[in-house]
Amino acid sequence: MSSRTCRPSLNPTTRSVDSATDGIDKLDDQFSGLGFMRVHRSYLVNLSRVREVERRDGGIRAHR
Repeated sequence: MSSRTCRPSLNPTTRSVDSATDGIDKLDDQFSGLGFMRVHRSYLVNLSRVREVERRDGGIRAHR
């Protein structure tokens, strides 16, 4: 690893990524098997936190 990269880590308490500089592609690869889904080129979603998805105004909206 270079000095500019760090390994993302999942905080089990907050269920969020503490830090990541390797890019979302690597995060997507690492977390896809853990219930995360890439919903946009800049966003990963923890599917266990989504209760409902609705189509709205030409897009979608997820509810917790």
